[in-house]
Amino acid sequence: MKYLLIFALAFALIQPAVAQDDQLDDFKFEDEPGSETELAYFAAAGGYLATLFFPNFDDLNSVAQSRFGFGADAFKSPVYVQGGEGFVAFPYIKNSRIGFFGIAGGKSLDPKDVKMANPLLLTDSISAKRYLDYHVSFTGVSLDYALMFGKKFTIVPNVRGGFGSMIIQSYQGTTERSWDDFKPEGTTVNYLNRLEADYLFVQPGVHFEFAATPFFMLRASGGYTLSFMPSEWDYNYASKVNDVPSGIKASGLTAQIGIFLGLFQ
Repeated sequence: MKYLLIFALAFALIQPAVAQDDQLDDFKFEDEPGSETELAYFAAAGGYLATLFFPNFDDLNSVAQSRFGFGADAFKSPVYVQGGEGFVAFPYIKNSRIGFFGIAGGKSLDPKDVKMANPLLLTDSISAKRYLDYHVSFTGVSLDYALMFGKKFTIVPNVRGGFGSMIIQSYQGTTERSWDDFKPEGTTVNYLNRLEADYLFVQPGVHFEFAATPFFMLRASGGYTLSFMPSEWDYNYASKVNDVPSGIKASGLTAQIGIFLGLFQ
């Protein structure tokens, strides 16, 4: 009788525990709040940008050949431009950030040797070198949205916009000059002509970013720059030119790499 009472008491204690074990099988841990935590994005950094810009040079090369005597394909894409960018996460929109950047660069054709009549001695000829330069710059704001793939790799669709300037200048001169030649007028031998236009641009693109450490990040980017050129260009800071070919503009594909130091999460 004594052992029967002990057995009955043990069964009464074990039975509720077994019932609870059966209920644990029906409980799903993934339903627990906080079992899956989303990565929080944060970045604040600055760095160096190296960019290849691919404009269309057809109209500019036509002028370079017909007026200045350079080859039909004197200017070739790409143009190397460089500069820097700084950005920080925008706290009011999840995974977004805002940046400020500036890049500039250009191309200079190899000088062309020319001979012409000496303006002082018309029976004599004089040698000079002729140059033609192209320069472009972009300054603006970048609006980014970060898509995180783990803690280190991020794809960042973005839109950039701002203003820029394009300068095209030709100049020619002899190897040596006298101080007395510094005069308000030019000659057929020695001259400087400068065209400049300021424009607005929009550049949609995408960054592929790898944060090697929480303080160092590498970037590869691609995009397309769409420029809105003015109807008039400045000529030698004094005149306006309103018939510049429409194909001379700061539009084209871009490919870029960047190196950044900062904080990345």
